[in-house]
Amino acid sequence: TETMPLTGDFSFERDPHRYTVGTTVVPSVTLIVRAGGGFDRKWFKAEYLERGTAVHAATMQYDLTGDHPTDLPADWQPYFDAYVRFLSEVPCKWTMIEQPKVHRGHRFAGTIDRYGTVQRASAILEIKTGYAAPWHGVQLAGQDILLNKARHVRKRLAVYLRKDGRYQLREHDDPGDYLRFMSALTDYWQARKEQADGR
Repeated sequence: TETMPLTGDFSFERDPHRYTVGTTVVPSVTLIVRAGGGFDRKWFKAEYLERGTAVHAATMQYDLTGDHPTDLPADWQPYFDAYVRFLSEVPCKWTMIEQPKVHRGHRFAGTIDRYGTVQRASAILEIKTGYAAPWHGVQLAGQDILLNKARHVRKRLAVYLRKDGRYQLREHDDPGDYLRFMSALTDYWQARKEQADGR
């Protein structure tokens, strides 16, 4: 990865979705995974992104205040209901909720959906309104690295919320995900350097 140290204050703008340190824009975990070819783009339709953003906002509001959303479209309400059902059936305790983080050494950033304990085990949790995909494990590995602590001591989990109000909780435990993420990060910064050099 790029070796120049990041200096300055860390900030995150939700719209546009942008992370900066000082005057330097740093890539997100999602951008790194996408640049590494991990995404199947057929799942990234505007409506899916809009739905995911809305459901994330609703679940964050619920976790912070206990309030149910009043403005979710009827078609998206079951995804929120699935999250409430998940919390009622699986013991969880959050210490981070939608928390932006930066890794100054590796020069990338991201937002941790949830961090805390799930069934009394330390865990990172991703909230998804789609189906499981291989790149989710790589995304979670990047988030684990973002926490800047010893790796492999936390579970990397994703809860997949369904349109029928049900959910699936899945652990992503392939240790190779860490290498895949760091390889994609290295490739990203190499491409940025070559672009800056005019190659």
